Amino acid sequence: MERSLFPKVQWGKTFRNWARPSLKWKVRQAFVLVLLVVLPLLILSISYSTRLLEQASKLDLENARFEAIDDLRSTLDRNIETGLPVLDGMQPAVALLTDLGLDLFDTLVILETAELARQEETLCLQQESEGGALLALFWAQVNPCTKVPWRQDTRLALASLRVECSRRLALARGEMAGLADDATRNLVTLLILTSLIVVYLTTRFPERLLQPLSRIAHAVRMAEGGRLDVRAPLTNLQELDELAISFNNTMASIDEFDTKKRNRILLDRNKLDFLVTQLPDPAAIMDITSSLDVCNLGFREVFAFGNDWRGKRLSELLSEGSSALRLALNNLAATQEPLVSPFSLERSGIVFHGHAEIVPILGAGAEVAGAVLVLRGLRQAES
Repeated sequence: MERSLFPKVQWGKTFRNWARPSLKWKVRQAFVLVLLVVLPLLILSISYSTRLLEQASKLDLENARFEAIDDLRSTLDRNIETGLPVLDGMQPAVALLTDLGLDLFDTLVILETAELARQEETLCLQQESEGGALLALFWAQVNPCTKVPWRQDTRLALASLRVECSRRLALARGEMAGLADDATRNLVTLLILTSLIVVYLTTRFPERLLQPLSRIAHAVRMAEGGRLDVRAPLTNLQELDELAISFNNTMASIDEFDTKKRNRILLDRNKLDFLVTQLPDPAAIMDITSSLDVCNLGFREVFAFGNDWRGKRLSELLSEGSSALRLALNNLAATQEPLVSPFSLERSGIVFHGHAEIVPILGAGAEVAGAVLVLRGLRQAES
């Protein structure tokens, strides 16, 4: 017979724990939700920051190229005005542009061609000036100096290069501005959504989390008010369900104990009532205020009670000659020991004299809750 890897009881407990999450799991779930809300904002912020840094580097590169080309133009204008070689003083700017990744092959070819044209033009003009006016005129007719527009060619080459770099610089600036606008718009939108979600989670989630605990607290307050049949509802959370089950079991035990106690009190009360009614002497049971609760037939005949005797205060029915008994009944709460007191009662011209035996009935905390009054030695006398 094959044995399973896990007992069925463990499988059942695991399933119940999975179906009934714990309060700790709920709190962790709240933190995970907040993290999932904040994490996209953080990732998007890092992404846009990285792209903005890359675009800023690209903008710095295009700006450096633009400044280097302006240096080339300034150097070329100075060389043309002073008659220096075209490439004189351009090596640092050319090296910088090369390091910045700009292709200068076509431009350098134009500059070198212009330098050759400048040299030929200079040599030709020098030969014309050395032979005198007539020889120069003759030489100009025989071999005139060729005028090559090398100045315009070099300026146009650098101008086209500058225009290209200016276009790329403007494009980089536009891309950076657009990226900044997109970043601002998207981040603000996501920040607003994140704020709304976080506000919702911080206002609604604690309420939903504390609502089961509030129900249990409400049940505890009802039980504190004296209701023993109240039960705390289950909340589908492990810790709170354990608390609710423990509270319900406790209340069930208290309710059962209270029922047994009431039944026992009722049984004892019935026994006491039966004993009082069976006494040969007039007898009654009173509460702490001397109000009648139970009395036998002899007691009712002495006081001429009808059917409305229950609840009457005996201390108000006694004659003036029963001041000691009236005082004892008024101070019934302080009476801890049985006592005997004389009394007198006048009814229909008949005066009853006798002695009253008072036996205190102790309740919870050894406090007097009532008393048994027995009238002994009754004798009649005409008033």
